[in-house]
Amino acid sequence: MKTLLTTSLAVGVLSCLTSCSCGIFRDEFAPVKRQRPMTNEAVKQVAMTNGFSERSNEHGAARFQNRDIELLYNDTNQLVVVRSSLCPLFSIPRDSAEWQLRCKTMSSKIAGDFKKIGMPVRKLSSEEQIKRNQGEQLVAPNRSLPSTLNSTSSVRGSEDF
Repeated sequence: MKTLLTTSLAVGVLSCLTSCSCGIFRDEFAPVKRQRPMTNEAVKQVAMTNGFSERSNEHGAARFQNRDIELLYNDTNQLVVVRSSLCPLFSIPRDSAEWQLRCKTMSSKIAGDFKKIGMPVRKLSSEEQIKRNQGEQLVAPNRSLPSTLNSTSSVRGSEDF
């Protein structure tokens, strides 16, 4: 009986853990114009304006955090990454729609704040992110892609901000 109870409990816990529907949000931004390079100071200014606090660097990238949303900036490739993840089983709030809306809003606000300080950025398409991750040179966005293929998160498009 004790073995059956232990086995049932273990199966129940494992089922609960494996059924956890995690969400990942990731937007990547690059400067629209290369004439004025993005700087660590400008990224820090935008991060602090949006309530982020500075954290230790991650693989050479400056890192800032606001609740469960992180902002990373790599000076080498002039790339700003806004990322977050949610596991409803362990995270609060457990409402994924609220989390997703908060991530989208923060991502848009960050892009808008870069424009305000004179450094407009554009969101990289999925195609550009794949090429970047494979070590290829970034190219101009292919605006002919359908919006569902031209997005890294549920925020649509590769529009300029």
